[in-house]
Amino acid sequence: MRFLKACLFIGVSMLGASAGAADVAATKMVAGYKLSKLPVDLDRYYSSCVPKIRNAKGKPQTSDKCAPDYFPYVADPKSTDPIMKLVGNHNYGKWGQQYTDGFSPPFQQKVPATFLVFAAMGRVVVVHVDDLEVVRNEQRDVMSGVFLSIVDGKIVDQIQGCHLNSSYVCMDGTIPMAKLTESGKFENPK
Repeated sequence: MRFLKACLFIGVSMLGASAGAADVAATKMVAGYKLSKLPVDLDRYYSSCVPKIRNAKGKPQTSDKCAPDYFPYVADPKSTDPIMKLVGNHNYGKWGQQYTDGFSPPFQQKVPATFLVFAAMGRVVVVHVDDLEVVRNEQRDVMSGVFLSIVDGKIVDQIQGCHLNSSYVCMDGTIPMAKLTESGKFENPK
């Protein structure tokens, strides 16, 4: 076991030595998370995983019940974790998302923001955020999921209506909608 820990430490140290400071910061930002896999099949996530993570009151819970493909987390307003703070304090409506009334920003609205964390692409951290709380009697609109890109601890871009593949291209079925760039922006794939 000690040998395994030493090898892991050496591997992480070598990664840090060969990567730029921003790459290391992104790697550190996701270090405490179990990473969900790319490509992400959101239809399968919603149908097979989401029912497993809701409690009896319909609130989503952080869980590993969807492993090994998905590791959903729920942003905690008491946490000092930078990803949770960004997810919970982000104003999704100001970035163009619809149906955010009553959800955005989640910490202010006191609603759970569920998110998946993916392997960093260089210095860019990518998360997928959903409004998965069961809403009864049309108490509020439900926001559909979005991908956020984070660089240097700040949200750089937001995109919705697509599935992210292993090349960090957001696809609508077989049609590429946008490619994540090293700057953290989702841009039209040429």
